[in-house]
Amino acid sequence: MSTPGANLFQYLSMITAMVLSGWAAPALAVSQPLAYEPTLSPDGSQVAFVSGGDIWLARTTGGVATPLVTHAATDSNPVFSPDGRYVAFSSSRTGNGDVYLIELASKAITRLTYDDRPEQPSGWSADSKWLYFHSTSHDIQRMNDIYRIATTGGQPMPVMQGRYVEEKRGVPSPDGRWLAFNARGFDQWWRRGGAHIDQEELWLAPLSTPGAIRSLSSAGGHAAWPQWSADSKGLFYVGREQGIENLYYHGLDQPAHRLTQFQTGRVLWPSASANGSKIAFEREFQIWLLDVPSGTSQPLSFTLATQPAPPPADQIKLADKIEELRLSPDGRQLALIARGEVWLAPAHGGAARRLTQTGASQSQLAWSPDGQRLAYVSMRRGVGEIWQYDLTTHRERQLTQADTSDTFPAYSPDGKTLAFIRNGQMLYGLDLPSSQLKPLTQVTTGRPPIWADSPLAWSPDGRWLAWVDLGDRLYAQVKLIARQGGESMVVSQLASPGVGKKLWFRPEDQGYGQPSLIWQGEGRTLWWRAFQHAEQGGRWVAIDLAPKPPLGSDGEPQTGPWQPDAKHARTHQSLLPITLDTQYGALSADGKTFALVGLAAGLPNIWRWRMGETATQLTSTTATKHSLQLSSDGATAYYLEGGKPYRIAMSGGTPEQIPVQINMAPDFAQERQAVFTEAWRLLNDFFYDPAMHKQDWAALRERFKPWADQAQTKDELRRVMLLMIGELNSSHTGLSAPRSETQTTLGRLGVDFDTQYYEAEGVLKIRRVIPDSPAAQAGLLAGDTLLELDGQPIGADNLDAKLDGRLGKLTQLTVQSGGGTPRKVFLKPIPYPEEATLRYRDWVAGRRAYVDLASKGKLGYVHVIDMRETSLDQFHLDLDRAVQGKQGVIIDVRNNFGGMVDSWMLDTLSRRSHFSFTARQLPTASGRVAVGQYTLEKPTALVTNKWTLSDGEVFTEGYRQQQLGKVIGEPGAGWVIFTSFKLLVDGSILRLPFGRVLSTATGDDLETGPRPVDMPAINLPGDDARDLQLDAAMSSLLGQPTQIGNSR
Repeated sequence: MSTPGANLFQYLSMITAMVLSGWAAPALAVSQPLAYEPTLSPDGSQVAFVSGGDIWLARTTGGVATPLVTHAATDSNPVFSPDGRYVAFSSSRTGNGDVYLIELASKAITRLTYDDRPEQPSGWSADSKWLYFHSTSHDIQRMNDIYRIATTGGQPMPVMQGRYVEEKRGVPSPDGRWLAFNARGFDQWWRRGGAHIDQEELWLAPLSTPGAIRSLSSAGGHAAWPQWSADSKGLFYVGREQGIENLYYHGLDQPAHRLTQFQTGRVLWPSASANGSKIAFEREFQIWLLDVPSGTSQPLSFTLATQPAPPPADQIKLADKIEELRLSPDGRQLALIARGEVWLAPAHGGAARRLTQTGASQSQLAWSPDGQRLAYVSMRRGVGEIWQYDLTTHRERQLTQADTSDTFPAYSPDGKTLAFIRNGQMLYGLDLPSSQLKPLTQVTTGRPPIWADSPLAWSPDGRWLAWVDLGDRLYAQVKLIARQGGESMVVSQLASPGVGKKLWFRPEDQGYGQPSLIWQGEGRTLWWRAFQHAEQGGRWVAIDLAPKPPLGSDGEPQTGPWQPDAKHARTHQSLLPITLDTQYGALSADGKTFALVGLAAGLPNIWRWRMGETATQLTSTTATKHSLQLSSDGATAYYLEGGKPYRIAMSGGTPEQIPVQINMAPDFAQERQAVFTEAWRLLNDFFYDPAMHKQDWAALRERFKPWADQAQTKDELRRVMLLMIGELNSSHTGLSAPRSETQTTLGRLGVDFDTQYYEAEGVLKIRRVIPDSPAAQAGLLAGDTLLELDGQPIGADNLDAKLDGRLGKLTQLTVQSGGGTPRKVFLKPIPYPEEATLRYRDWVAGRRAYVDLASKGKLGYVHVIDMRETSLDQFHLDLDRAVQGKQGVIIDVRNNFGGMVDSWMLDTLSRRSHFSFTARQLPTASGRVAVGQYTLEKPTALVTNKWTLSDGEVFTEGYRQQQLGKVIGEPGAGWVIFTSFKLLVDGSILRLPFGRVLSTATGDDLETGPRPVDMPAINLPGDDARDLQLDAAMSSLLGQPTQIGNSR
């Protein structure tokens, strides 16, 4: 990601000439850089590769590499054209990854694509006129399709666009007859080994030759990054025998054989020269070269001709990226966490002052009662330690140090003791004046980031500490212990730990340190956000810790010393009359006003509750809210919404955004170290398998750290870390860019175009209109041609370029039907998520119609896209439609990406009525329906495929265990782990797989254990007209082959 100088063009021309003539690098050139994603020139004499977010060019004998493409953004995935004139590449300079072209002779760069989904070039036609790439632009659930675009530009056209099927890395054969491509594999190239879903299949589709799509790889095999031989008679690819990657060659009519003999390490991103003599590939951040005739391979050594410039330390604004908020006791200041650092701002708004300068993550803010000190957990030394900032002296002080993390700091009411929990196992009290540390009691609590809420709370008089303890079978209960220690007491009944239907383990949406315990008034009552009724979500339980005091002569309760009574407390608990699914709460000092974040219709909003009243909704917005707290007088609630600070009067009114200014210039070198260290540590502490999948995790840290230290950009650092994480060979892992770096700008019409017509005539002709899309609303029809957009001719131009930036804007199209008179229509283009949803609904409607036709109306059909609560609601609605007058129902969980509602869905399918109900003159109902419970009570069949993963596979396991019907299709992904997420200091999102899932019937570990099927059936890529898996499901339920199935 070096910064080009004013005379870069002349410099590049000079250096390129030197390299091609064999010139050697001067001594000052940078030594052995990170090098990856190679592409070979047609004759194999040159190689282009990526380093530092730029693309470099060198000879395949090694030596000096000169910059070919440089930009402040990330450039990647270079692909040489067969005639050697161009290198195509992907660049984030205009979004999430568009395809660009550089002409080597002139160094002119041309943008080819304008979509806002990632696009990755993969191959060229033999005449170098067409470039092939893949993108998720127009499919469902982030599935890739294969496109091609002319070198001269225009609109990309689909080549392989199977609905709901992953198709990528398309490479046409040199003779133009075949397209080789990968299909049906999840693109986790960085994962070593892999599960069922990670196996890339190699397929051939005819381009200019008669024939059908055919598979070239065996079932369960892995064949990634196909590259054609020069004679078009075979393909090179990366195979993975027994988890070890090597290069292979597979003749079209011959078995595959191995070309390299590696026993360790990775083989990635191969590129074959057009003459077939050499293959370059990536291994251990070096470019290797295989001489195909001799079978020998060796690493290439490069130095970069110019020193890559570090990323510019530009000022960034963080006022909409605040992670935590704490209001000072006097209500005058806000303590904030933004980009991992601690900040202080006026409560009414204004410029924030930075208190920490670590480059690492700080979290779990806590104010001292006098408002003079702030405690927080810091990761600056690679493990969670508690530090304190004194606002009077403006100095930091380290309070704790250990090999394991300290969490949830909480000041006592007198400010003299700081309680905290170490490693979720021991509750400590730190005497601040003397710095004496005292262990109080052993505990079992959740730990951040998996457990975001604080389990600790001091009594108002400072005599007691309460905490939520997790015991047998993960049941939760509230315990108390005296400040000075001693024997603890249990004061609550058991409850679930708080899972419910929500994805509760997403701390980047929750913040840290929200209280799960609140003392009311003088402290005789303790409120606990519990989940005894997890079907309804979080509920607040009031625990009376002691009998009510006797009344005095004035009729008021007498005051005086009291002691908690555990036996009384366990028998005197009640649910607060708040029926919302409650996430967080804050209680006023007088104990009369309760602010809470509650879910209604799936949306989190701020509510107010007072004794004797019903809860009143104060906000009506869709964004996540957390860090809720009340001013000392209970009149104003402060909270974060979508990373921004807000306040609202508890009496009602309009929420007011607090105008805080937070600006900083991140130090990349400092953050690079912090991000790598924190990610390694988090996985070390929380990965669900303590044996780390038999990997030496400490050794992997030492192996990858030098590469991380060499990373020149955030993307390059993430690439290094992904490959380290990939060594764990686990699902539900990964590291992704911040959501703020993902742009959505392209307006979409909801149409598909006719590829053959466009490439022959240069006119965009609609092949299909997606129902309910803007195009459908405007009355566009299949066969219409697009002539103008807002009065400007379209012709063969790139329509995406014209629609970029037109989201929601009124747009005029001039269209023509056949030879008729052109007409004008008006519409408002929609963003990718909306169009993808419409495409999904259209696909479901097509599957439903397919089943209805083939079964002659006897069977219903329901598809479940994932296992989130909204999908559970849709499941019940769809069942209502599918069940009427049907003999049975097909439940389709293909391509289901998981969630948390498998148990609720299984309950619906397994319920049986034990009585019927008949009212006079009315139809008879089953007992369950009569009392308002949903029940199906009809035969079902379950359809799964390779992309049924996570909770979709758990659902499959439960369906089989309860013997609800046959499972048909393919075994699932073998991806089943409870996972969480952690925002790292630079905004990167780390996935944390923390919980193992075992079958209660067999003891099987569902991770890497795909759920088997009773009736195997596989659908072929590129064939949307028939669905062999649904055919098998219909045959299973009806006991005979379906008519459509027989007609094939």
